[in-house]
Amino acid sequence: MQQTEHYGLNQWELTDRVLMSDFNADNLKLDAALGGKLGAVEILKESTSMGITIGNTSSEFFLSWEDWEFVGLLVHLPVIAGTTAPDIHYKLRVDSTSYLEIASLPYGSALVLFWPHHDLNREVQGILLGDTGTFHFRLDALFSGLSAYSVRATEGGRMASPNITIFGLR
Repeated sequence: MQQTEHYGLNQWELTDRVLMSDFNADNLKLDAALGGKLGAVEILKESTSMGITIGNTSSEFFLSWEDWEFVGLLVHLPVIAGTTAPDIHYKLRVDSTSYLEIASLPYGSALVLFWPHHDLNREVQGILLGDTGTFHFRLDALFSGLSAYSVRATEGGRMASPNITIFGLR
């Protein structure tokens, strides 16, 4: 049986006997090689709400941006039967009072990814992936001031209370 040059992973040929122990050994080699390079994604906060809210859901991030390579915010908005879905506005609090909008999307779930790269003095930027599009954003603000997020329905709109997961990679 041949093996790869760099990690010694098995390269079977048609005449080789394939064994589970060979796969397990390869998986251990991959885990050891990648473990120090990628780290592990950690769940930082999960909130599952029940019911319907009129207007706004917001929360503090409660994290030290300098500890993270990237941070994600997954927002799942359940469908409300029998209602017209409002547009949803995604905003970030960039100082003690100001929120800046990063996108306004039709009702649906979204994933917001941030790249602080362990640097509080880095400009806030990221991508928002929604059911209806992908948006790159760059704010005139630093990660040192980024403290909260807001998921808001268009004025007077009703939305199901979102299920929100914040996760990160150190």
